[in-house]
Parts: sequence; structure tokens; C-alpha cells
Amino acid sequence: MRTRLLIAVLALVLTPAAAAATPFKATLTAPTHTPKVNAKLYYTIHASKNGKPIRATVTAQIVDSFGGVHPAQFDNTTKNIVNKLFAGTFRDYVELPPESRGFKVTLRAIVRVAGGKVTLTWWLKAR
Repeated sequence: MRTRLLIAVLALVLTPAAAAATPFKATLTAPTHTPKVNAKLYYTIHASKNGKPIRATVTAQIVDSFGGVHPAQFDNTTKNIVNKLFAGTFRDYVELPPESRGFKVTLRAIVRVAGGKVTLTWWLKAR
């Protein structure tokens, strides 16, 4: 009886962890961590499930070394990247201003699909 109870309790405890597992894979890549100021640093976000591209949304932000969060803007526009829909691959760039030289900032991308979300980060230090 105790064995059955223990198995039932373990099944209940382990099930949320398995259900909370991310059902997809997302990656963030860029050519360098140390771009020049005012230069375009291109980055790529891939989202896939079982090796196949999937539809997802992305929100991109710059987190400064003081903890401030700033929205990243899409391409050469003033439109912030917030819940931007993409299929498989999202490409854009960021430009770090001269005031950021020597400070470490983080490019944060939050990728969401129907089954969950993943937060990706890439540190940057302008030179």
C-alpha cells in the first residue's frame, strides 16, 4: 500500500516538471560580443520543434548595466520589437550608441509559442 502511495505521489510531483519542459528550441546568435559603437550588429533568432521551423513571436530588449530595460527597435524604424511574429528565423540588428562604450549590456529576446516561452540573452560590450 505504501509503495503505491509513494509511486502516486512521485507521479504527481514529477508530472508538472515534465509538463513545464519547453516543447520547442530557440537560439540567439550574433557574430561578436564586442561590436564597435554605431555599427550594425546583426543577430539571428531561430525557433524550431523537432528540428522543424515553427511560428513564434519575439520581444527584443536591451538591458543596461544599471538594470534598465529598453525596447529594441526594428530595423531602421521607430517601431519596437514587441510580440513580432516570425516563422522559423528572425533577423535584425542593433546599434550601440557611443555612450555605451565600455559598459556591458545584454540583448534579451523573449521567444513565445503556444506551448511556452524561452528567454535568450547575448551580452554586448561596445568598443
